[in-house]
Amino acid sequence: YFGRLTVWGPEVKQMIERFTEETIQLGVCIQDKIGNPEEKHLSYYEEIMGMNYQLSVPFFMQELKQWLPRVSEDKRQTIAECFYDIFHGLAQKGKNENMQRNAYIKYMCWLYYKFERLLQSFSNDKVPKLLYAGIPNEYEMLFLSVLSKTGCDILLLALQGDDAYLKQDPEAKYSEKIPAEGGSFPEGYSVLEVRQQLIKEKNAPAVPKVS
Repeated sequence: YFGRLTVWGPEVKQMIERFTEETIQLGVCIQDKIGNPEEKHLSYYEEIMGMNYQLSVPFFMQELKQWLPRVSEDKRQTIAECFYDIFHGLAQKGKNENMQRNAYIKYMCWLYYKFERLLQSFSNDKVPKLLYAGIPNEYEMLFLSVLSKTGCDILLLALQGDDAYLKQDPEAKYSEKIPAEGGSFPEGYSVLEVRQQLIKEKNAPAVPKVS
């Protein structure tokens, strides 16, 4: 699923902590933005893959097989078909081939460098978890939809509220709003801090019982 929480309260806090615990086992947490690939990552990608780009499923399949050989064939097929839909849609919006190529290379780097744990899980037929806190931009939203369709459960925390989220997804076609009671998220809320605290608590030594 691809669900979003737009308010904060005790029930939501528990829901987020449960989901965050699952990301520790099998997933990824993102705070604010995925971020652009680093220059060294782009250089390595160009060295291995070149700068080729074609708007076709067979091309995407061939490239994914070379770049992500550990990902299963059926998952690569899903990603390739999603890529085609995304970049065909961008072309219809007037994005030229160079713009499509730049977005495509960014996506490939994200898959390899940011979401390797998720990809490994896809190959093992497990359901990985992605927790995203913030409002994704257009390209991030499209990328998250790829991960969702490939088999990743996504929980998005709309920290600025649902109105801010709907500016990026006016028809709410990417994620489903999760009903919950509450108010605004705390100032400076960070899922990375929540995750780190849960890891710390999990690894804390047991306190001996006093007889």
